Amino acid sequence: MTDSWVDLVEKKARIIHDQIASARSLALRNDIRTDKLERPYYDLLSQLYQEEFPLAQLIDSSDLVARFTGKSIAEGSAPTKIVASVVDGLRKQIQVMAKAIAGLNSDVPWPDRLDPLLTGLVKGSLVIGISIPSNGDGDADGQGFLALPDPVLDSVRDSMRRIAVVAQYVRSDHVDDSIEEEMPDPAVRDAVLVAASRLAPSTRSKVDELVLYEPTISDKDVMPLTAESRKVLLRAVAHAVKPGGDTATFSGTVRAIDLDARRFEIRHVREIDGGSIRCIYTDAEVKNERALLDREVRVHGRYEQVGGTPRLIRVIGLEVDTQTEYPVETTDG
Repeated sequence: MTDSWVDLVEKKARIIHDQIASARSLALRNDIRTDKLERPYYDLLSQLYQEEFPLAQLIDSSDLVARFTGKSIAEGSAPTKIVASVVDGLRKQIQVMAKAIAGLNSDVPWPDRLDPLLTGLVKGSLVIGISIPSNGDGDADGQGFLALPDPVLDSVRDSMRRIAVVAQYVRSDHVDDSIEEEMPDPAVRDAVLVAASRLAPSTRSKVDELVLYEPTISDKDVMPLTAESRKVLLRAVAHAVKPGGDTATFSGTVRAIDLDARRFEIRHVREIDGGSIRCIYTDAEVKNERALLDREVRVHGRYEQVGGTPRLIRVIGLEVDTQTEYPVETTDG
């Protein structure tokens, strides 16, 4: 069983306590003031409990923790506007990704709201913990995440945690192909990469770095997302479907569209027994995205699959049946 983050901090504390005892013994043997040898270790211990321990507690109790660093934040006086902006941005991207993941996994009645829980804040750099609630945790009106079936909640929670590992695969000019082993479903992978590209700091941001944690990630594997990471991720998102793959035509109903990311999902896809496919388009194929909403469409393009099932398609041709009507959701990312 993997040690929790709190376990790891407590192990460090025990090591420091042993070092303090050794320093005291050395000082007494050599008639040296004990505080001179002990003070550096007590400083380490203080830093451990003031900074690392609260962070470890937050990681262990959250599905995802975001640590924002930058000059304004490092000075310890981050303006309320910055705090509100990063919290709202994190919440919004989790909502967008959750909708995409839930829609790809199940055709469920869509909740009126979809709000992750804020699990806590830590001083110093701006550290925010969030969680996806489990059924039975409250929300008596039955809205939000708790309106989703448990398997869909589990899928959303798992995908949200995967955002934390994206930075490990970001190289100087590309996202490493080994990310496919971490996220074999191309539709889920695309949704996670879109969310990560939006969360990564921009060159105009007050934030210099964003570090994402989840309970099972090792502290050795934690990597920051930066403005350069954002550029790499945006390129990866723009070329999400590999060239040279198979092409096919699929028919289904557009039930959600992300206007900024130029993505939509088609559900009740006839060719895959009523499943869902995530679609990527450009202005060349779709002149008026909103005309797709609530419509039966036929999309033709190059696709990627998992387990023999098409999941992500680059649209190169599209036809719309204007006779159908269904409830839909739109997202301006």
